[in-house]
Amino acid sequence: GQERREERSEGIDIMLAIDVSSSMTQTDLAPNRLVVARRVAESFVNGRRNDRIGLVVFAGEAFSLCPLTTDHAVVRQYLGSLNDRMINTSGTAIGDALARCINRMRESALTRQDSVRQASNVVILLSDGDNTAGNLDPVTAARLA
Repeated sequence: GQERREERSEGIDIMLAIDVSSSMTQTDLAPNRLVVARRVAESFVNGRRNDRIGLVVFAGEAFSLCPLTTDHAVVRQYLGSLNDRMINTSGTAIGDALARCINRMRESALTRQDSVRQASNVVILLSDGDNTAGNLDPVTAARLA
């Protein structure tokens, strides 16, 4: 038999911005910074039940890797594929990554079909460095948020 069931749950929108620049391969944290950041992000995702989570990766440029979704298995799958060769542009574009996260949340809010308004939007930044690339200063991006 089949059963159809609708469930409503309250959650927040969370964008993870993860640095995949070459400096994240440093081994001062075993086995390296990127693996540790990935593990922390996976643990975080596992602890979020009703939240929509998205993923932005950045080095010298920022790219949206996964849109906001409640399918946490997909988010974990993307997290598992992170590596320092994903983006060829060197540097650390923190401001651009923050702006990409903010735009993703705005786009999502505009396209939502239901009338539920998000009480909170959160960006979590995982990086080891200073802003050394990109077009937008991180402080400016934070103010725009």
